[in-house]
Amino acid sequence: MSKKEYAPRHAPAFILLFLARKSDYGGSLLAAMKREMPHFLGDR
Repeated sequence: MSKKEYAPRHAPAFILLFLARKSDYGGSLLAAMKREMPHFLGDR
C-alpha cells in the first residue's frame, strides 16, 4: 500500500471566503490565512 499524498480539497473555498472579506493576493492572503487558521495546511 502506498502512502496517500496530502491534497487540500477545501483550500479554494477558504481562499474565496477570505477574498470575499478583503481584496488580497499572494503573500498577504497566505499570511492572513495562517494568522486566522494556524492549523490550515494549504501551502505545505
